[in-house]
Amino acid sequence: MAEHVNVLAMQALAARFRAHAAETSLEIFRRKFEAVAEELERQAGVPLTMPTSFRGSPDKGNGRGYGH
Repeated sequence: MAEHVNVLAMQALAARFRAHAAETSLEIFRRKFEAVAEELERQAGVPLTMPTSFRGSPDKGNGRGYGH
């Protein structure tokens, strides 16, 4: 059970890093956030999530239901 909790925590942390990557405009930080997220997912043994190369913006109407 504890291992399952660790996997979920690693997935959640990877998702947070991917969100940070999507929000930054500095390429160097975007790459670092993505690399950490990929490593967390690899260590957790889960499939990699979709890369954040999508440059959509909630205020430009890209992506239904996306917004803060």
